[in-house]
Amino acid sequence: MNFYPKKRRKPGPSKNDEKVQRARQAEAQTRAAGTLATRLPGLARLEVRLTFKAANGVILAEDGLTLAAGDSFQLDADCPGACGVGRFDFAPALAEAISRGQDSGAVELACREPLYGGGGAPCACAARAEFSVRRA
Repeated sequence: MNFYPKKRRKPGPSKNDEKVQRARQAEAQTRAAGTLATRLPGLARLEVRLTFKAANGVILAEDGLTLAAGDSFQLDADCPGACGVGRFDFAPALAEAISRGQDSGAVELACREPLYGGGGAPCACAARAEFSVRRA
């Protein structure tokens, strides 16, 4: 006769509870971000083209995004570089550039997270957001 010990339950919340909590946090973050019309009055549309480059200049990813006046003004992206945990938040930089009166331009950010595996050097992945605005 075989003896199988009882399976020990993991202490803490279940996977489903964690999933629900992440969804609630994402929804709260979207609500806190506000809409394009509330953050930047007078804009009808914002078009953003994202380009992510590695430290050696290789393009890792490209993406495009169009926001209407009623859409959430949430412009952040995960770093596709070697760090594995970096994030780029374009919203403050774009809001500042647009509030200065620029109708088109670019914003560049760099990932400063340490490389995956505990290396001392930063990730150095660069992100460029080229934007154009259509005013109401």
